[in-house]
Amino acid sequence: MSLIFRQSNKEISVPDILPINESAYPQCILPGISYKLQIDLKQLFARQRVFIVRRSDIPIEDTFTLAGTLREDAIKPEDLPLMSMNLLGGLFEPDYSKFVPDKNGRSKWGKQAVSLLNYTFETKNTYCLIYIEANLIDEVKIKYFHPYKNNSELVKQIKEHFGEDQLPKTEDGKYIVMGNTEVKHDPTNLNYWHVEYDVQQFNNKPIKNSGQKFLMEYCKDIIKDAICGAATQEIGELTKISDEFYLEV
Repeated sequence: MSLIFRQSNKEISVPDILPINESAYPQCILPGISYKLQIDLKQLFARQRVFIVRRSDIPIEDTFTLAGTLREDAIKPEDLPLMSMNLLGGLFEPDYSKFVPDKNGRSKWGKQAVSLLNYTFETKNTYCLIYIEANLIDEVKIKYFHPYKNNSELVKQIKEHFGEDQLPKTEDGKYIVMGNTEVKHDPTNLNYWHVEYDVQQFNNKPIKNSGQKFLMEYCKDIIKDAICGAATQEIGELTKISDEFYLEV
């Protein structure tokens, strides 16, 4: 297998604002018309070990412990549903994490040709990088407690999903159910290698935000039990992603 770069984590300082132009923004991460609309990550994870990277905008000492493990409070529960990350092993390099495209640049790519002239971006001054082994946080089953008091719609969904004779156990007015997580390829207009982290309820429906208290606790458990164990401050050599995964035949 081909191997690519070695990256050590550190706080990185870069210029504050850059106009978009061909010399500043890494054109190699733009989606091409010969690219697949989505990479089948399930097949990729079955083939090889895969890492993703997320930028942390807080100081490195607030992101990692002295032992180099991810602090449980480095990622907030409100960040978790649809958390933005980047797939490594393709053409995205860790230091590209400094680029923050405008809203249009972050919009989902729809197989159209992309011109840099239509977008702007800024860069982050100081940040550090969180590396996460994607295989370890995909399809993770996590128990959570879903309140059902005065929620007839939820009771109906539970009965339809589990069946009348196999309803989940309850505790203090809450259903005890299992949620799921999924790493999804989500190419944007300015970054083909962008991925999102789906947090799903018992019926596999994704959570859009963690505003409710029980969802906040659910997301905290995912961070503690899944993400922290899969995250690291540094990575070694990465296995290259074969172009069969992203190029049209």
